[in-house]
Amino acid sequence: MFRCIAIVNGIVYTASSNNIAEAVVIDKGKIVYIGSSSNAICRAKNCKIIDAEGHLITPGFIDSHCHLAQAGFLEKYGINLLHIRSINQIIDIISEKARKTKPGNWIYGYGLDENLLKEGRPPLRYDLDEATSKHPVFLEHISGHMAVVNSYALKIAGITKDTPNPPGGIIERDERGEPIGILKDSAMSLVTRFMPEPSIDMWMKCIEVAQYMWISKGITAIEDVGLLGQGSNILAAYRRLAHSNRLIIRTRFSYPISSSKELNKDLIKKLKSINSRFLRVLALKIFYDGSGLARTALMHDNWCREYKVDKDSRGLRLIPQDDLINIIRLANKEDLRVSIHAIGDKAIDEVVEAISIAKMSYKAQHSIIHCIVPTKKSIEIMAKLGIGVKTQTSFIYSYGHVYAANLCLERAKKAFPIKTFLRKGIIVGNGSDAPFLNPPDPGYGLYGAIIRKPKIKTPYDDPFGSEERISFIDAVKTYTYLASMAIGWNDEIGSIKIGNKADLVIWNIKTLNPSSQDLLHLKPLATFIEGDIVYVDRDWEDKLSYKPISKTSKIHK
Repeated sequence: MFRCIAIVNGIVYTASSNNIAEAVVIDKGKIVYIGSSSNAICRAKNCKIIDAEGHLITPGFIDSHCHLAQAGFLEKYGINLLHIRSINQIIDIISEKARKTKPGNWIYGYGLDENLLKEGRPPLRYDLDEATSKHPVFLEHISGHMAVVNSYALKIAGITKDTPNPPGGIIERDERGEPIGILKDSAMSLVTRFMPEPSIDMWMKCIEVAQYMWISKGITAIEDVGLLGQGSNILAAYRRLAHSNRLIIRTRFSYPISSSKELNKDLIKKLKSINSRFLRVLALKIFYDGSGLARTALMHDNWCREYKVDKDSRGLRLIPQDDLINIIRLANKEDLRVSIHAIGDKAIDEVVEAISIAKMSYKAQHSIIHCIVPTKKSIEIMAKLGIGVKTQTSFIYSYGHVYAANLCLERAKKAFPIKTFLRKGIIVGNGSDAPFLNPPDPGYGLYGAIIRKPKIKTPYDDPFGSEERISFIDAVKTYTYLASMAIGWNDEIGSIKIGNKADLVIWNIKTLNPSSQDLLHLKPLATFIEGDIVYVDRDWEDKLSYKPISKTSKIHK
């Protein structure tokens, strides 16, 4: 890799200061000059000169909430259902997988979305039984908060008509009380605890595959919130990759727990012992409520179904508020950051109240993940206490048609209030939640923040309204400078300024006022991490004399 690089003739957006320049010079992995192209060339003796040809240059984008390791696992071992359009297709693809799988071994699918199936419903246990009776089958919903299993899997888990709903979960049943194979939120764990746990080596391979999916989208840093019950092995995999210089993407790992009992001395010691160049922990992830797509998020008023109020559907609280308070108090004592999943207005109110009661730590900033329909009262308290938000405005584009129908119009127009958050001074990090609902493409999130319209038409022209739309510049900040603050890398990355780490992206647009189509087709031409070229678009490979990096190479020396 080149020790010194000068990128000239671009539109350099610095993010933290709003300054615009033409060129940036990188030396020994850090930014040493920002300014005009002519001065950059004069300073850059013995440097490689890259002509950006008028393209936009920004800090590397940061995905403030994702499941990168899990995305790698699904890519390597799961059945992709994202493009399936009927239950018969699901039966066929599982049957084919069953023929190649040893009897008794699990078959796992992901990306199930009943909204895209011609039957307009999810498959049931009986549908999956047609595909195989010799393998347990687990199909995870696109939301990550629901799954469908076959009779074999129910039998392994001991789930019958007499099995009660677990706290924070629902076992869907027919009119006779028999389980139909649909499990929501914590009910999924009744089955997943019997599934084999991937080894540390398997997780390492999954992360190595997935990190290239993210950097190829212009993302240079992430917060991975892991997977409940798998946190230990996933963290060990990240640690080994970082130690062997095979972790390319800058990572904050937020360790997932479901109760204060899990936060013991050994876990705390482990979380506090990891703080390296590319891996930081010191963070916890908590689920407080369910999903907006599955309508299990905790609401003050009933959810809607197809824009009509649905009776007795106010969602689920996944852990008691008292236990959340205990977790936050313990985290404050140990200077651990806590990221709390809360979607519904009632859940957000209770989470904000819990943080208020536990008192915010001066060193560790806590945040609310998703925070889709907060009340005005909670927003004011969040601003006062310094509670951050990790939003995913890409949901508006990818699944806005479902969210609008589930929220009804009045709530939909107030959902994802990113402009209000920014106006109140709340730190907002944007992200993907990939592989759930979205791929990690930041263009979809920028589109959702700026345009606020779903890709699939709804009965209403503008279900999310225009009041919460923000500018391109502000939207980029939520992926760069503000996202860095949200995930705890602070001012080291997320902005182009002298002395910062040279995590940069050259994009395929030549404007700070892109069209909606520009946003949807946004892609990086080149991605740099500490001055190393880690990804180049195929059309630019010759220009940069770049050869694609092996997926097992050690690029950070």
